[in-house]
Amino acid sequence: MDSRLHPVAALRSPLWIGALAALVINDHLLKGAGIVPAPITGKLSDFAGMLVAPALLAVLVRARRREALLLCHLAIAVVFAAINVSPTAAASWSRLMGLVGVPWQITVDPTDLLALPLLLLSWSAFVPVMSGGAQLRPRRLIESSSTAIGVLACVATSPPPDTWEGDTDGELRYTPITADVYIHNADPDDELVVRIRELSPDGEFDCDALESDPGRLVTSALLAPAITWTLPPLTNAAVRDTSRSAPCYAALVESDGLPSAVLFWRASMFVTQEVEGRIDDPSELDDAAVIIDPRALGPDVYESARGIVYPVAIDGEEPTGSCAAQGDGERLAWSEPPYGAVRLTSVEYGVDGCFALRVDDGEGELPPAPIAGSVDWYLCVPEDSFPFIAGDQLVIGAKGGAGVVVRGVDPDTEQALEVHLVRANAPNVEGLSVVAFAAPGCAPALEDTCGTISTHAVLELAFGADETSAEAGQVAHLSDGDAQLDVHVAVAKRRNAVLPSCAEGPGWVGADIEYVAVLRQ
Repeated sequence: MDSRLHPVAALRSPLWIGALAALVINDHLLKGAGIVPAPITGKLSDFAGMLVAPALLAVLVRARRREALLLCHLAIAVVFAAINVSPTAAASWSRLMGLVGVPWQITVDPTDLLALPLLLLSWSAFVPVMSGGAQLRPRRLIESSSTAIGVLACVATSPPPDTWEGDTDGELRYTPITADVYIHNADPDDELVVRIRELSPDGEFDCDALESDPGRLVTSALLAPAITWTLPPLTNAAVRDTSRSAPCYAALVESDGLPSAVLFWRASMFVTQEVEGRIDDPSELDDAAVIIDPRALGPDVYESARGIVYPVAIDGEEPTGSCAAQGDGERLAWSEPPYGAVRLTSVEYGVDGCFALRVDDGEGELPPAPIAGSVDWYLCVPEDSFPFIAGDQLVIGAKGGAGVVVRGVDPDTEQALEVHLVRANAPNVEGLSVVAFAAPGCAPALEDTCGTISTHAVLELAFGADETSAEAGQVAHLSDGDAQLDVHVAVAKRRNAVLPSCAEGPGWVGADIEYVAVLRQ
């Protein structure tokens, strides 16, 4: 019995042909057409490629044993993982492809590794097909066509939006690119491998703040995965995806052996235009060009007629004192409240800045629905902002879906007492106006996580005719004549850049305020 494998048989299977069709259609029709969301088209090629590539490689290297086929699968896995987690590996692969006349654009995106389990499907589905024995009369035309199309499809996966074209009458011809700002390799002899990271399309950004210090504020956490370009001598590449629009743009430019730089520009500074793929005469470069000359030294590597290049700040000085970034540890926090009428049976304040509250229904039983299970409530607020004690009868209710209001009676004055826990989406106390202004003299500061940028703020508060101001950590005392209001400010800042999927608090730029308001009537 013939125990050898026949990899070419897999190229006739419906699964392999379907994966190949998906790869071709996705790369050459769907990508960039706006028909299917970009995240889907990006991942579809990866998933299809994990089914197409191993069998195709096995055919090309004439793998005849299971061990050889396994090595083909492992090779695909190693290369795919490397170029999606390592900019250096991506640059090397891009350079290798450039040697065969196919300059590549590679997006370094670790989330693409989700496609690797498809290699297990490739193994389980195609090994039985390849083990079916030699065909009496192989379908050479189908197999040869499938191999050729497969090679072309894999080589063409994720090409640059505007690719360099081939040899014409002995001279290279380069396709024009579409760009507002573009980079130019000024070296007339050597290629240049460049990695570019745009601002994340998921982020929210304050252009005025970013413009104040791009080299310090545009950090890696705010950027999308890297795009790697291999630029032949004197060629150009677009800095960003011009299908997206925003009031301003920023990008980090990196190349091995050269200093890194941040590009920042307003949308109004440049128009999107068609630029020649290669420009030999420097006088023909317009002011939208960022000229990169690897032969220069230090900051002279980059040249921009419009001054949009900024050196990356190394150990840049951050605002200190009252202007320093406020961390998320000061935010209000609470577990699911025991809504409804309850009695406090225990109140303990811990070193973590949180209350541990235990409640019952006033007669030693669990409170009625909607409480289920635990009767503990954990509440992280300033210690002096929660005036209730064990034995108090309370009514706990929702406040606009994002806050909580606790109603009771002041044990000292017998006045009606309300404690309002207010975060981003919760409404203010009725009659209270709160406006956050960036504190004079405070520059935008980098927070510890998620690349968030914020500026220390001063709150202007008004309650009736009474007005005052307060900052984070302070208490504002107000009165409208009939009621007294104490506002314990936990967070007071203006966000200048934020990734909603990562950072705590509101997912937008502007005021970021959290406070506890204690109302006595």
